[in-house]
Amino acid sequence: MRPPIGERIVVVGSHAPAIMVYSDRIPTKGETVMASSYAEPQDGGKGSLQAIAAARLGGNVVFLGCVGRDRLGESGLEMLSTEGVDVSRVKQSAELPTGAGFVIIDHFGEPAILTAIGANALVNDSYIAKNQDRIREAKVLLTQLETNLSGVLSALLLARSAKVISILNPAPVPSDRRVMHRIVSKADILTPNAIEAAELVQSTVANVLSDPAAAATEIQKRFCVESVVLTLGSSGAVVASDGHILKLDGWSVPAVDATGAGDAFSGALAHGLSKGWKLADAAEFANCVAAASVTLHGTVCSMPFARELKDIFSRLKISISSPLIC
Repeated sequence: MRPPIGERIVVVGSHAPAIMVYSDRIPTKGETVMASSYAEPQDGGKGSLQAIAAARLGGNVVFLGCVGRDRLGESGLEMLSTEGVDVSRVKQSAELPTGAGFVIIDHFGEPAILTAIGANALVNDSYIAKNQDRIREAKVLLTQLETNLSGVLSALLLARSAKVISILNPAPVPSDRRVMHRIVSKADILTPNAIEAAELVQSTVANVLSDPAAAATEIQKRFCVESVVLTLGSSGAVVASDGHILKLDGWSVPAVDATGAGDAFSGALAHGLSKGWKLADAAEFANCVAAASVTLHGTVCSMPFARELKDIFSRLKISISSPLIC
């Protein structure tokens, strides 16, 4: 049974299949390193991954994006549909190819990622205007910065006018600070990682990690956003909202691949908020889902299903304090 329409999550974002390469270490500029293995392209892109993460947890998810009229685009639409994501409004371009990502994973499971935007560039303000009804009737809007930035801004403004909860995963952070401020300030909730947080406040990753609560608070003040959920990988997360700071500890799990962890977190956060949970409860849930995701290789295949969570959390000794989350 599909969740109620009133719990709908609309994801405005990218689709970019990823070519995964596994290596002992990530090469430096001009260096050639022998990889240990590689995999055929895996469906990905922050938008589609976050949509899948939310859908697998039981969310009613609509994906708004654009793919090329090519093999990668067709397989992406089929995959998203199979996962239960509504792709009826996805645009297919005959001019631009489907976006693509190139990911190198080192032996610690940490990724380096290069993305080619392709057809994602057509997720612009005109496309959003044509699909504004989907955003206006949503409970939660979830978006990122791998598509046309004018489209992201339009989606956030629509969400604000319709009183739809908006989550912006500010990745990648725009180099133009005026553009960045204009977009970031329109979101209700920001979900940066430590690298993105450092770029947002023009600091260093070391400074962010030394005092993540201060970094989250600084982002709140600088961009006038209601809430910041700063993800810290294996160290957990920090939630800054309503003048309060909540520290969520990380979980000790056998991590093998952190590539999709941030997307698992964002999808789980959106799912929790779509169910009416408080931000603290949704963030705690997302922190646990992200921890579970790093124990598997790949992106799509690492996103857990709702029916698996009880067994996964038990096996990994992950516990959730909120009575809302079982």
